[in-house]
Amino acid sequence: MTLNDWSLLYFGISAIYAFAIYFSLFTNLTVGKIFFVILAWLTHVGVTLSYGIATRQVGFIFLFGLELIIVILISISIGRVKNANSNS
Repeated sequence: MTLNDWSLLYFGISAIYAFAIYFSLFTNLTVGKIFFVILAWLTHVGVTLSYGIATRQVGFIFLFGLELIIVILISISIGRVKNANSNS
């Protein structure tokens, strides 16, 4: 794939991910929307990693790692807030 093809793919997946978040936040939340956001995120980080490896741009590989770390930290924080609320 050319660099232009990669950039269009990255843009398309990023747009789908952004719209998935937007629609899940500003419409009635359902299990299907949550599943779609998770699937869009997984696709987004997969394309980010693939793009970084294929084009040898280490910043995109780091971005992949950063997104994973952020999701892990958010998951831990949500767990702590739930535990604090249940103990109150």
